[in-house]
Amino acid sequence: MFSRIYTGIVLSLLIASLLSYAVYLWSYNTRYPQHESRSLSGVVSLVASKIQAQSPATRERYLRIVSDLLDASAETVAVESLADGARGPLRRGEPHRLDVTTDAMVWCLPVDARECVELSVSPLSELHFRAMAILYVAEMSRRSAPATVESLQALSPFALAVLPLEAVEADAQQRSRLDNGAVTLIPSAADPNSFGVFAPIDGASVLHIGPIERFDRFPVSLVVGLLATAGGVVGVACYLLVAQLERQLHRMSSTMARFGEGALDARVAHSGDDAVARVGKQFNTMATNIKRVVDGERSFIGAVSHDLRTPLARMRFRLEDIEHPVSEAERGAALVGLRSDLDDVQGYIDELLEHHRLGSAQAAVFGDTVVDSVVRDTVDAMRTQYAGVQIDTELNAESAFHLDKRLFQRIVTNLIDNACKYGKGVVRITTAVSELGLTLCVADNGAGVPPAERGRVFDVFYQAEGSRGSTRSGYGLGLSIVKRVIALHDGDIDIGDSELGGACFCVHLPRRVDKREARIAQRESARV
Repeated sequence: MFSRIYTGIVLSLLIASLLSYAVYLWSYNTRYPQHESRSLSGVVSLVASKIQAQSPATRERYLRIVSDLLDASAETVAVESLADGARGPLRRGEPHRLDVTTDAMVWCLPVDARECVELSVSPLSELHFRAMAILYVAEMSRRSAPATVESLQALSPFALAVLPLEAVEADAQQRSRLDNGAVTLIPSAADPNSFGVFAPIDGASVLHIGPIERFDRFPVSLVVGLLATAGGVVGVACYLLVAQLERQLHRMSSTMARFGEGALDARVAHSGDDAVARVGKQFNTMATNIKRVVDGERSFIGAVSHDLRTPLARMRFRLEDIEHPVSEAERGAALVGLRSDLDDVQGYIDELLEHHRLGSAQAAVFGDTVVDSVVRDTVDAMRTQYAGVQIDTELNAESAFHLDKRLFQRIVTNLIDNACKYGKGVVRITTAVSELGLTLCVADNGAGVPPAERGRVFDVFYQAEGSRGSTRSGYGLGLSIVKRVIALHDGDIDIGDSELGGACFCVHLPRRVDKREARIAQRESARV
């Protein structure tokens, strides 16, 4: 998801840049020709009015002068050869600029109804403003009927004024050019984006044209438009990209809220492999684990309630017998039974507390233990408890092994107790130690554990039906405690078929290094 957002933002920025550049080009290609046309409209109108009143020979000489001044070329063409859009203005006696693909400005100046002069002018530069000033001064300096500032102003798009030479604000170099009669462009002191053209008329006055604004490639309106365009594109793209993320997060938040309110079956719908999908998967995994724990706790509480109900009911009946005895013998029997029931309840509670305590990693206290010694002591005790069961041993773990002695004894006790209860009179215990660790196997000759139930026999209160007898015995916590103790030792347990015909429980505990011995060995190696 986030990679798509990052990619989308980059693409939107690229699109915004391309679109902004396209808008800039459109603005430039629209505004700059207008700037050129406005800047030269006065000169073009003046030349057009002049050639209409001149003879062909005079017109040719005049056009040569104008062409030199404007860095242009002039050619006489027939009006009929032009497009319809150009013929109309020419027939009205107005100059017309043609649309061409070159950088040059091409003007058509009417001569008469049949001919016009096609004036091709180079791209706009300072040369054209100097030529404008020279042509205006030439018109004002004619011997016969000189033009006035007012008549020229009617043609010029810029303000015209005759100023005393001393009134011109110019530096030394600009003043020297004016004194030498050269047309001079002087930047405006009030506006750095404009300038004025000063052309000497005589030794005492100059013609001032301006102020003339320079072409602004980035006017405020264009900058605002470009920013609005780019911001709009990026904003819309970000909204569309983030909106999808927001919807996913909203759905995820709603699912989490329902889960928090108790709907433990609520799961996040996710697709793909982005960060949001991974969060959804992790939440679903967490929710599944939480539901499993809650369901297990509910089952645990239900089983505890069920198992406690029977001895409590017996205790209630025995109390009634004690309160209303038929004879002293019955009263004594009731007391004996009540003590037995109390022992059962106490043992059950002890088992529950032990099962809960083993859920903590701090429950184990490790030390070096002789495995076979623990097994022998446990077997001797179990033989006394199960006198009718043949318990054989094949022990090969006389060396010390790093484990919790008390908890390991609990493993051996619970497994032998389970084998004696569900076997048919024969139990075999074997031990072995290798480089990988310790293996303890307890086999019996009972009905065995069906493969479909082998993964469930370690669940709390679970007892396999049929295969190991349907008569309930014990508290249903023995194998679950075994599983937890083995987990504290980082080991595992598997169930297979015994050579005796029943089940075989094999415990595998890996070797553990005592931390104190490990630190000593590390210091010794550091000294070496």
